[in-house]
Amino acid sequence: MAENQFIEYKESWRDEYLKWIAGFANAQGGTLLIGVNDKGQVVGLDNAKRLLEDLPNKIQNALGIIADVNLREQAGQAYIEIVTQPYEMPVAYHGEYHLRSGSTKQVLKGNALQQFLLKRLGKTFDDVVEPNVRLEDLDPEAIQAFGQRVMERQRLDQHEPLQIGLSTFLDNLNLTDGEGGLKRAALILFGKHPMRFILGAHIKIGRFGQDATDLKFQDELSGDGFRLAERTLQLLDSKYLPGLVSYQGLYRQERLPYPPDAIREALLNAIMHKDYFGGPIFVWVYDDRLVFFNDGSLIEGLTLDDLQQPHSSRRRNPTLAMAMFRGGLVETWGRGTLKMIAECRAWGLPDPLFEDKQGGFWVTFFADRYQEVLLRQAGLNERQMKGVLYAKQQGRITNADYQRLNDCSRNTASADLKGLVQQNWLKHQGTKGAGSYYVIRQ
Repeated sequence: MAENQFIEYKESWRDEYLKWIAGFANAQGGTLLIGVNDKGQVVGLDNAKRLLEDLPNKIQNALGIIADVNLREQAGQAYIEIVTQPYEMPVAYHGEYHLRSGSTKQVLKGNALQQFLLKRLGKTFDDVVEPNVRLEDLDPEAIQAFGQRVMERQRLDQHEPLQIGLSTFLDNLNLTDGEGGLKRAALILFGKHPMRFILGAHIKIGRFGQDATDLKFQDELSGDGFRLAERTLQLLDSKYLPGLVSYQGLYRQERLPYPPDAIREALLNAIMHKDYFGGPIFVWVYDDRLVFFNDGSLIEGLTLDDLQQPHSSRRRNPTLAMAMFRGGLVETWGRGTLKMIAECRAWGLPDPLFEDKQGGFWVTFFADRYQEVLLRQAGLNERQMKGVLYAKQQGRITNADYQRLNDCSRNTASADLKGLVQQNWLKHQGTKGAGSYYVIRQ
């Protein structure tokens, strides 16, 4: 049998192999076979009986755990079997934490180590007290505005924050440890400058051309997470997303190319579910799509298919999620993706694409093909753009409608409409003459 996540072979014993035992204990458990080569063939040990006596104490003294050490024999060759069970508490070897992953052993460092320790200790990132944060680091206006939303939705039995004091209000939201220590969730929601303590607590927006290498301009937003989603949506509206032009009769109207509630939901879900050990939330704006990314893969127990239907709530940051629920930022758990889908369908857009890849979660909204910026890129003239948008809004357009809309001659209208048919923007229907009209090509 080849080595895998549960089995490791060593031809002889060396004390450094205690790291492998620690790695098994910190993962799913496993077996270390001493006296077996890399091919899984027993080569035997001269000191098997002494190892049988020494290893149990050596393992307990170095790692603080108990492993089953057994003497085995095959074809007259003795070897040692060390069976390690998974341990709920983290197991260290000389101050280092090792983890079995596949058929390799890894030393946990940095963010990976912090995540591992929090998980083993039954804690989440947002529930940890940030020792250097004081009440003065939080924005009182954000807390007061949040308190108003809590009261309006009657999701917490209490008075306004200014009446009972900010500390008591945060206590009631479970955003402190009860002794004045502020949890990271409080910093994410209400921090004046959360990036001073949590590097991933911000949003980066970029406007791109045809692909991700063609960056046109960008912005970075930080501050209290309570108002961050709304600030981001406002910036997208004012700077990044050109209004989608339509016509009500002969009158020009504009709206966002994507449903605002779906964008807001994507932002709130990213703030609530992201892995704050990672980088910022990214927003890529293209002519034909809008892409959101946050660090943190789908939580265990959820699949991408689950997101297309009612599903249970799985929260990476439960303390933060509960506070956001009480503040009315999220109405119910487990429905965010369904809301995005419903909003896009109501807007006449394709369903959003959800992806779990590259260590994070992606949401892509697809634009309506019939919007002014894309029509212009396709080379349509001003008259043709107005005609296509009119046909989309009204369901059809006639040659007479086109003449009236653009104040042009019949010959010009006929030539323009013929070009739109040839380029697959419109489809000609009806009989020639008065019964002739054009519709959007689906």
